[in-house]
Amino acid sequence: MIILKKRVGPVLFVLAILAVLAIYYPLRPYIMLRDAQHLIQVVEATHPAFLNLARFKPYQGEEYQLAKTRLLEAAENRMSITQFALECNRYLASLHDLHTDIDLHSVHLVSGLPLSFYWDVDGLWLESGSVAPEGARVLSIGGVNVEHIGEIVDAYIAYETESGRLFNRACYARSKEILILAGVTATKDIELLLQDGSMGTKTVFQNYVTMRSIPGGEYPSLTYRLTEDDTVVVISLNVCVIDANYQLMLDFLEQALRGGVRQIVFDVRWNPGGRDEYWDKIFAVMGITKSEHGQITRNSPYWPIKGTPAPSSYFAPVLKHKPNFRGYDLDIYVLVSSYTASAAVYFVAQIKDAELGTIIGATPRQAPSQFAYSPEVLHFTLPLTRVKGRISNSFLIRPDPSRDEKNEPVVDIEIAYGEDALERALQEIRNK
Repeated sequence: MIILKKRVGPVLFVLAILAVLAIYYPLRPYIMLRDAQHLIQVVEATHPAFLNLARFKPYQGEEYQLAKTRLLEAAENRMSITQFALECNRYLASLHDLHTDIDLHSVHLVSGLPLSFYWDVDGLWLESGSVAPEGARVLSIGGVNVEHIGEIVDAYIAYETESGRLFNRACYARSKEILILAGVTATKDIELLLQDGSMGTKTVFQNYVTMRSIPGGEYPSLTYRLTEDDTVVVISLNVCVIDANYQLMLDFLEQALRGGVRQIVFDVRWNPGGRDEYWDKIFAVMGITKSEHGQITRNSPYWPIKGTPAPSSYFAPVLKHKPNFRGYDLDIYVLVSSYTASAAVYFVAQIKDAELGTIIGATPRQAPSQFAYSPEVLHFTLPLTRVKGRISNSFLIRPDPSRDEKNEPVVDIEIAYGEDALERALQEIRNK
């Protein structure tokens, strides 16, 4: 046993080194081509966009066919696993589904510029900090125009809304691998050309570091409080996970409502999603009958389940309006941002479509009607390159689909970048 332990250590160490080298060392084309073909086969047999339904025909059109051809052509060239993973993600991005993508962190896509960006209709902006105390517009990075960098992000990273597209640009314009794809060749002292408020320009230099792919910092799962005058409940829900604080929050909300509080602010600006059922007890405490999302579910032979897959299923959305079960006349506000996604948008659609409250902030990056997936079953690993990812198996339809048809804005009160959505909500309450 002692000898075995001594030998296992070096073996595992060598295997780990080889695994890391495989991330960066160019692969033989036949390996990538087989995995690319496998990925396409799994996606087309699993994703609901390939069901024979009229609403999904646009997803099968020219953009998708071009993306598929491009992936197969790219797979015929030698490249690293990281590069191959990005090409796979570009293919998946053509579906414009935030729940279908490659796990880029698993291939070490974590290096980037240590800067805070935001992107609006006027371009890329650097937030105030040590590099630019007053903030500045970014004109180029590594000698490459930022609009070209933005176009590369658009191609490789999926987006569902215009707000989500700009959000992606701000996040991934920092990424080393994305910048390389855009033509940035420097490996250190990356040159940024900035334009300040006086329209003058200056050049600063930054080096790549290991970083988060999405800004925002770390947040507790939830917080709750009353405003100083005890008239407004403010609940920040930062992830849809039922943990030890969840019941405490429900008890607090119940007590506040019984005490006569009728204004509630739900803050989901930093909520990336989780479980849809997270909202059930919150609606119950408020005395509100939840509307039903419709759902189209595609069953697939790639699900790791026994027996013949059941046929695909469909049920229509059911729009329910606010009942007065407990005599509450609630004034509800929901704060959103371009970071808000998935199950948090599910909640936004519930409030918006049944006209239960006011949505304040920036349009979420995910659409109210959205593709979705089951975490337990629809993760995949490509057989040869071991690239990991996930695929949606269902499509959630918002309670009032006509709002999608009319292209009605999700947000009722849109705020400018840097404006505090919470303060705006409290101002709206005070004005009433």
